[in-house]
Amino acid sequence: MLLSPPWLSKDNLVFGCEILTVSFIAYLFGLVIYNRWFHPLKNIPGPFWASITSLWYCRAVRCGRGQDYQLPIHKKYGSFVRLTPNLVQISDPAAIETIYGPKHEFIKGDFYQGFNPKISTRQDNFTEPNEAAHARRRRTVAPLYTQAAVLEYEPCVDRCIALFYQRMEEFAASNAVIDMSIWLRKYTFDIIGEIFYGREGGFGFIRDNIDYNNWCHLMDVMPNPVAAISYVPYGLRNLYFMFQMLYPDTRAGAKGFFTVIDQSHAAVKQRLDDMAAGKPVNRHDVLSKLLDIAASNEKQNKDNNFDFGILDVTTEIWAMIWAGSDTTSIALCSIFYYLHKNPSTLAKLLAEIDAAFADGTLKTPVRFNDAIKLPYLHAVVREGMRIHGSLGTGLPRIVPPGGVEICGFYFPGGTEVTMNANAVQFDKGVFGEDSESFVPERWIRDGERAAANMERHMLQFGHGKRICIGRHITNTEMYKLLPTVLRDFEFELVGSKEWETWQGWFHQPKNINVRVKRRRATKP
Repeated sequence: MLLSPPWLSKDNLVFGCEILTVSFIAYLFGLVIYNRWFHPLKNIPGPFWASITSLWYCRAVRCGRGQDYQLPIHKKYGSFVRLTPNLVQISDPAAIETIYGPKHEFIKGDFYQGFNPKISTRQDNFTEPNEAAHARRRRTVAPLYTQAAVLEYEPCVDRCIALFYQRMEEFAASNAVIDMSIWLRKYTFDIIGEIFYGREGGFGFIRDNIDYNNWCHLMDVMPNPVAAISYVPYGLRNLYFMFQMLYPDTRAGAKGFFTVIDQSHAAVKQRLDDMAAGKPVNRHDVLSKLLDIAASNEKQNKDNNFDFGILDVTTEIWAMIWAGSDTTSIALCSIFYYLHKNPSTLAKLLAEIDAAFADGTLKTPVRFNDAIKLPYLHAVVREGMRIHGSLGTGLPRIVPPGGVEICGFYFPGGTEVTMNANAVQFDKGVFGEDSESFVPERWIRDGERAAANMERHMLQFGHGKRICIGRHITNTEMYKLLPTVLRDFEFELVGSKEWETWQGWFHQPKNINVRVKRRRATKP
């Protein structure tokens, strides 16, 4: 009979468990005391629970509690707010250049890794933390995203606008009430289908009135748990994830995350197979151009140590599904909603659009380079993006070793800092005393210098080296659609006339309920 060593006796095991339990409780108690009273950020104001645990901010992001990290919290605590023991959100626009500009190497931290699909050994532009690797990748794909390159795809945008226009005609004829947030979202997804996948008419969101691959639903349920999980203490993340999986929407989002990866692989493989078989393919869409870049890199680097290969093409295609649609549709929803909440502003814009069509400045189909020259339309677009940022949360960065002074406060290396567009873009010093109101005139009334200063302090597309690479696609979609649709249709807000917004990772609006009417008989 084998005897257990004395130290494995029942009494010793119980005693050991008690010691571990007491030690763990003592550790947590000590951590709370340190975070609250001895941490380098102890003098930064903020909610009590935020100062002792990152779970406070995790809950705020997961539950879409915008009051905990947008403008309201800065009204309560000031321009510096401690959101976790090691994360400070700053609303002073003077901090933008320090945090996101080129002078200091503020890198991306663990927050972004939840969004990494891990398709390639190299990460996409959004999640890549290494600045040198990011710069190489961005240089590789940047020629596909310049304004000149995007304008080559205007016929693609025109086809989607024609489908959208047709839907509006049908709704006007039937006196229908629709949720415009749904249709603007369908429009932006179909644009991605046209430009990136070469599918005429996009994925069929508008034409067939479908949620292709369930993507719209996935964008509602997937990003919030991903954005929140990095603020769960590391040892508890698996437990948090298992708890979240109790919710059907979270399960759908988790499954969808991997489903879209599989779909991206399949799209690239299908294109390669078609090209190898000599089948006709769209050689001018972004997918084909990305494959051309990968083939060129492979040819020039015989040792296969090239910076952009087939898996990087798949990663780029995957990223555009998640980053290229909802941000644009949210911006369009904001513009549309605030225009129709402010009839005098809408009337002023319509007068400009009507005059532009009458004097030949705008023609059908509307050209981006013509539309962007309309001063009031430009002001309306900028104001719509200012007053309602597409992202609900900020984009955090890590203070470099050695520390940095930001707006008079010293932050030690390793501290996490962030800025939220939905706080910064209401700064009265930059945007005026009426910054909390929708006033497109602010972009015109004080001259070009004041407008340029406001533009420098906008965070809608980010800032600096990491500024959104797809911003020209977004602008092209908006400036072409708005004059086309507003010229010929009236939209009457119905019901409560107030939209609803989810203030999580995406600042997602819904229930922009309108009755559609014809404004005139002309067609695009």
